[in-house]
Amino acid sequence: MKRNSSLKQDLEILRNTSKELKLIHGILSLLGWDQEVYMPSKGVLGRGKQTAFISELYHNKLISKELGNSIEKLEDNKDKLTRNDKSLLRNISHDYKKAVKIPSEVVKELAEIETISQKAWEKAKKESDFKSFAPYLSKILKLKLEICEKVGYKNSPYDVLLDDFEPYMTEEKLDKLFPKLREETIKILNKIKNNKINIVKKKINLSMPIDKQKQFTLLVLKKLGYDFGAGRRDEVEHPFTTWISANDVRITTHYYKEDFTKALSSSIHEGGHALYEQGRDKKILLTGLDEGISFGIHESQSRTWENFVGRSKYFWKYFLPKLKKLYPKFKSIQEKDLLLEINEVKPSLIRIYADEVTYNLHIIIRFEIEKDLIKGKIKVNDLPEVWNSKMKEYLGIKPKKDSEGVLQDVHWSCGKFGYFPTYSLGNLYAGQFFYKMKKDIPDLNKRIEKGDFACLLNWMREEIHKFGHIYTASEICKKITGKDLDAKYFVNYLNEKYGEMYGF
Repeated sequence: MKRNSSLKQDLEILRNTSKELKLIHGILSLLGWDQEVYMPSKGVLGRGKQTAFISELYHNKLISKELGNSIEKLEDNKDKLTRNDKSLLRNISHDYKKAVKIPSEVVKELAEIETISQKAWEKAKKESDFKSFAPYLSKILKLKLEICEKVGYKNSPYDVLLDDFEPYMTEEKLDKLFPKLREETIKILNKIKNNKINIVKKKINLSMPIDKQKQFTLLVLKKLGYDFGAGRRDEVEHPFTTWISANDVRITTHYYKEDFTKALSSSIHEGGHALYEQGRDKKILLTGLDEGISFGIHESQSRTWENFVGRSKYFWKYFLPKLKKLYPKFKSIQEKDLLLEINEVKPSLIRIYADEVTYNLHIIIRFEIEKDLIKGKIKVNDLPEVWNSKMKEYLGIKPKKDSEGVLQDVHWSCGKFGYFPTYSLGNLYAGQFFYKMKKDIPDLNKRIEKGDFACLLNWMREEIHKFGHIYTASEICKKITGKDLDAKYFVNYLNEKYGEMYGF
């Protein structure tokens, strides 16, 4: 009897701590969102102190002795726990066992330098001046390496960083997955170069007033199911989505007057992330299970909407007439020409605007650079040269300035080493999930063509969204598809789609 009573108390500690951590995380998210959207530039030092303080509070809450003792006792009594409690224990135990090894002062110092570094990156990018940003990046890298050593690792320090974004993923696993993906991508690129169809690409003027872009992307997001009563949309330099609470999931985008498809693409992408966050089962809110499984699974949701749906001919059969009605200057645009424009396969410098085929090469470049940087094979000051060299080797093009090369992404400025691989993992998960979705909804394409996006969202909600973090990434993949993650589904998708377009 006493043992059961103690078990109940330990579960209560686990649940309460998880709830408090979620609330603190929401505060950090709000601070981060404000920093990107509204904070005046002179507020960066104060915001750095605020973020450092809240980050240290989160860390200390996570590594409390009370929580550690409860975790230990509950792990000795796993057989008495429900499925959800076992999942909660797995998740918080995973985070606790890493965090408890990291000194609070390191967490505080890292949070502060990341905030300052992000503003330094923004300035460096505008001026295309990597040298001015390098000292900030060096400080972050030093602290990240210290964390890797404190946490410990079996094979590679990079595993510690990968695990922050894709729990249980390792460099060794990616080294088996990515070379095959790179090889198949190059095969497809060669097929496209040697295509039998002589594609005559008409030059389309895609410029559109920003106010009209805002109207159209709003129309699309609402139709896809994004709940603006539980979110909002703002403009930033580098688009992102942030979760502040269950009913406050905000998205951002960046508009380019000369090309409306860029803001549309990023809006759909971020909207996909937000739909995932808005789709939790209400029963698990603030339980520690109401979060995305991993960044790779999260990315699979956004990429399904952005690419598998948003770049498809079925999507545009529905939305092109509405675009023309909103902006009559597009009246002469033909569907086939627009599809070719938004799906053209052509190596480009900027990752976020890369086509579906070459995109993963951008990620593999970053993955290889990160590994070598963490292992000390290359130095921070070497990054522009290494970056340009790999771009030339993999994509056949070379940046002329840092802003379109090594400075183009925000991730390293805010310490997100290990994040980039999740983008390609997201593509692979998306390919495998979409294959199953089409089997479950045989007339999916026809429904999309008619504007029925609810069938797709409902499938996601039932198969993925509502479960939050009850399952791991590998478990949800196997639960849905019956198989482990396999690149062949995404590769088959590319071959089918671009084979039809380019005639191979």
